[in-house]
Amino acid sequence: MPIWNWPHSWQNRKIVQHIGVGLVVFDGSGDVALINNAAKRLLRVPRLGNIDDLDRVGPALTTGLRTLGPRDQQLVRFEAEGEPIQLALHASVFRMRDREHTLVSLYDIGGRSKKRKWKRGRISSASSPMKS
Repeated sequence: MPIWNWPHSWQNRKIVQHIGVGLVVFDGSGDVALINNAAKRLLRVPRLGNIDDLDRVGPALTTGLRTLGPRDQQLVRFEAEGEPIQLALHASVFRMRDREHTLVSLYDIGGRSKKRKWKRGRISSASSPMKS
C-alpha cells in the first residue's frame, strides 16, 4: 500500500515532497511506496514503480539500493544523460503493515545541482550591497 494512503497523510505528503533531500521508500520486492520530487530529479525519472526500473538509469544504482542494509551508507557513481552522477545513499529499515521497508535518502555529492546552488549563492552574494 502506498504511503500516501495512510490516514492524515496529505500533510506528510506536502512536507516530504518539499524536502530538498531525495527520499525513496521500497519494500523487499523493490516496489516503491514513496519517491519525492528531489529523488525524481536526482535519479532523472518522472516516476518509479520498482527500483529495478532504475537499471536503465544505471545498474550500479539498482545494485546499490538493493544491497543497502539498516544504517548502511554507500557511494554510487553512474552516468545519466551523458553526465557523471555521484550520490551518497543512506538507509534505514522499518516495518509497515507487517512488511519490511527500506528508506533511502539520496544526496548529490558532486553533480550538476551542487554547482548550480554554488553559482546561485555566488550571484546572490555578488549582487548584495556591501555595508561599511
